Amino acid sequence: MGSAPNDAADWSNRWPALIDVVNRKDRMLAGVLRDCRPVEASPGRLVVGAPFGFHEEQLRNRLPKLLESVAEFAGAPTTVDILFVGAGKQDPAATQGAPEQPPQAPPPDTTQAVLDAFPGSRITGSRLRDHAHD
Repeated sequence: MGSAPNDAADWSNRWPALIDVVNRKDRMLAGVLRDCRPVEASPGRLVVGAPFGFHEEQLRNRLPKLLESVAEFAGAPTTVDILFVGAGKQDPAATQGAPEQPPQAPPPDTTQAVLDAFPGSRITGSRLRDHAHD
């Protein structure tokens, strides 16, 4: 595969190639890895940022396959750590010294608001649609 990636930027540039290596061993793991990003790296070490709890759980459950794939890709044994970065969570280094944001109120309970507006109504089914990619 050539020389091993040295830092997070190098891993980022070569991320699609790593996903190809992983895909040959575990398609589910490759799918999860597509949404993740390298957040920190040094020679022999990679920290993968998981944007959601599901991704973090799947990476941890499939860590042996991930380690095997990363070592094959890097051409050397590489430790892999999984870090939950949360959707929209910023890089800790970027927020260092920044004032802490006050907690935001939870989103309103839309379902309960509709039931309150229409007394006697009941929910018989629901379907969640994500139009973000439409």
